[in-house]
Amino acid sequence: MRRPGAPRLEKDPDLRVQDAIRSVFRQFGAIGSVRQTLLWFLEHGLQLPACTPRGEIQWKRPSYGTVYRILTNSIYGGTYAYGKTECAIHYEPGEPRKRDRREPRDQWLALIPNAHDGYVDWEEFERIQCTISGNLRLAGHAGAPKNGEALLAGLLRCRRCASRLTLHYTGNRHDALRYSCHRGWLDKGQPRCIAFGGTRADAAIAEAVLQVVCKRSIFGV
Repeated sequence: MRRPGAPRLEKDPDLRVQDAIRSVFRQFGAIGSVRQTLLWFLEHGLQLPACTPRGEIQWKRPSYGTVYRILTNSIYGGTYAYGKTECAIHYEPGEPRKRDRREPRDQWLALIPNAHDGYVDWEEFERIQCTISGNLRLAGHAGAPKNGEALLAGLLRCRRCASRLTLHYTGNRHDALRYSCHRGWLDKGQPRCIAFGGTRADAAIAEAVLQVVCKRSIFGV
């Protein structure tokens, strides 16, 4: 970790910060999963350091993003990297907006392993990236296909936390719809909000839509 304004890449002088970052890599090495590493920290009530824009260290309850960024930031692997993002222009609506876009590694402007003392060596860092990528691919292929027949996919939000509900297919044939909100649990280890079967919900919405369409057709609206 490098605080803003530091003259070179180096470990934070605070030994507590160093030990916390090492513990993230240590637990991931034992568990092999970003999410399970997060849950281990939450289970033990441990906090992780975060650097404010003013260069101050704050200790916070970790989230999935915190653990993921530590494990995937090449600076912790003793490597200097530059040009990892590119500023792209898009329009919303009709107005230009700037957005940083992460570039593939082979398009980075610089990547120099062993440039400074890291928390893990470059070879171990690369093994960690392969493990994380493998986990993400497995997660993406788990369960039923994404192009199912759910009517409300991507349209419902949780009243409690406002997160978008996730669609799952359950049952022996993976054809039973189920909507759930577990974003808080996945990202922060919080209790799950809600889950319910999707078949009846889809049927009720479909019936309501048909009633409106029929009324409009009868009255010529």
